[in-house]
This record gives sequence, C-alpha cells and structure tokens, in this order.
Amino acid sequence: MRIIVRFARNEAGNFAVMFSLAMIPLVAVAGLAVDYSRTSDMRSKIQSAADGAAMAAALEYRKTGNKDNLSNIAQQYFEANLAGGFATTPQVQLSYPDASSIKVNVAYDMPTTISEVLGVKSLPVEVVSQVEAGGETQKMEIALALDVTGSMNRDNKLTVLKQSAKQFISDVTPATGPSNVKISVIPFNTTVRIDPTWRTETWLDLNGMLETLPEKKKSTGGGLLGGLFGIVTGFFDLITGLLDGTSESSGKGSATQEWIGCVWDRGSSWDSTTTNPIVGDTGSKYQASPPDHYSTSICGGLVKVRPLTDDTSLLNQDIDALVADGDTNTNIGMYWAMNSLDGNQPYQQA
Repeated sequence: MRIIVRFARNEAGNFAVMFSLAMIPLVAVAGLAVDYSRTSDMRSKIQSAADGAAMAAALEYRKTGNKDNLSNIAQQYFEANLAGGFATTPQVQLSYPDASSIKVNVAYDMPTTISEVLGVKSLPVEVVSQVEAGGETQKMEIALALDVTGSMNRDNKLTVLKQSAKQFISDVTPATGPSNVKISVIPFNTTVRIDPTWRTETWLDLNGMLETLPEKKKSTGGGLLGGLFGIVTGFFDLITGLLDGTSESSGKGSATQEWIGCVWDRGSSWDSTTTNPIVGDTGSKYQASPPDHYSTSICGGLVKVRPLTDDTSLLNQDIDALVADGDTNTNIGMYWAMNSLDGNQPYQQA
C-alpha cells in the first residue's frame, strides 16, 4: 500500500510528459509555416505562368479574331512557362468578362507536408490574370537591341535569336491590315552602324580623329598606303588601304577613307543619355568610330540600324542578314535602342 502511495505522489518525469504534449502544437505551427511558405512560392510561379497564358491568348485573338482555340493556346503557354514541382498540372480556365477582355483563372490544391499530421492534406492556390484583347491594337513602339557579338556563333545562339526575333514581330503585329505597332532593330557588338549619308549632320563628330603625318615615305609593290606622302589629312586616323605598284612623291598629298556609318560611345558624360548634342561641345556629339573598326569582324559586317517601321518585311530582311562577330558593348546597344524611341536626334520620327 505504501508503495502505491509513494508512486502516486512521485512527480518525477512530469516535465517530459508536459513537453511531449506541448510539442504537438509546436510541430503543427512549424508545419503550417513551412507549407505556407511553399504555397506562397507556388502562387508566384502559377501567377507568372497565368500572365503569360493570358498574353498569348490575347495576341492570338488580336491576330485572328477567333476565340475557338484560345483555351488550348492558353493551356500550352501556361504549361511551357510553369516550373516543376507540381503533383498534377494545374488547369487554365478561360472566360470573357466583356467583348474586349480575356480572363485566366487557375486553381490548384497544393499537397502539404508536415501539416498533413493535423489532417490538413492540401492548401488552395488561386490566381487570376486579365488582359485587354479586343478592338484596335494600341499604338506601340518597340526597339529590339540584338547582340551579334562573336559568342553568338556558339551553340546555335544566332539562329535561335533570329527565329525568336521574327516570331516576336509576328506575334505583336497583325497578320493583315494596318498596324499600330512600329519596331526598330539595333544590331550591336562594340559599335552600331547607322546611315552613312548622315556624315554631314551637326550632331555627328567626324573630325575628332584628324592626324597629320609630315614624314615623306616610299612604298614598293602592293604595299600599305604607299602613294600618299607629306601632309595627310582626313576625317579619321588614316588607316591603311591597299595600293598596287610603286609610287613616290616629294610634294603633299591628301586622302580620306569613306565613313560607312560606324559609331561608338559618346563622351563619358554623355554615353548613357540620348539628350541632343550641344553645339560646340564635341564630347556631346555622336562619335564616328575610326576606320580600323571597318573590318567585317567589328563594324563592317553589322546590319545598319533600322529606324521605327511597321514594314515587317524590312524587319525580317534585316534579321535574316545578321552575322555575329566582334566583342561586346551592351551599353551601346541599349543606348541606341532608347535613341530610336525617344524622338531626339537622329531618330526624330519616334
């Protein structure tokens, strides 16, 4: 009897029992926090994919005016943009709130992990995306800055770039009838190439690279710049040109090399702005690159900048002609893309 009484009065181990009981809600709270975080991440992925699906359906409707296949197109784009991690693929529900709108709804029950011990087997995730699709296409001006540096020759990158650019143009422009969409194309490596007939424009600096060569020289055979001696003037540092035969001069000669439209960065205070150049400030002007950049490996092989146009045949023609070579100057590509859109010199048609 005494043993039973002592056992009843003994409180040793009560803490362990209490802690074990307290662990149940603690684990439940931790599990809910983990699953809520997963739900938030899942919702972000689904929302991004739903936005893409809505845009794809809207573009198709603008091109065809037909709603029959929009649900399939939306589902295809949704799945193509959806990252992994789903037990089952969420389904897109398409609706039309009014004559000019397309609405995408996606509902998904995300299976839980730790929360399942509390009987919570899934958490609902719902997203909505709506776009304006009907009526006249809004006016848009789009610049495509296309990197055509030498690295684009690897892994079929240039081919994919051409395909993607042409597909984009097809997607944002109507198949028939007038278009409110204008697009510019800016191929770039370390330079861009613009219209060479602009050589006399006041916003362009062609004279900043004048070099005087007073030394007389003699050249034999098909040498380099053999026939030009004395004071040599030109728009640029005079770069070698192939001359046949032997020539010698005791007087003065002059020569220029035709500018083919190559330009590089403006002065350091101006290379990130498209503000119009200031009269008398050479550094603010657009800088013609020197003739040693005229080779096909730098500027000579570049397709010229195509200003804003709604002529898709010209745009596709430019894209088909792209070749990749040279190094990279991303800044100049972005700069001239902005320039083609802002209405400042030289592309004031924007």
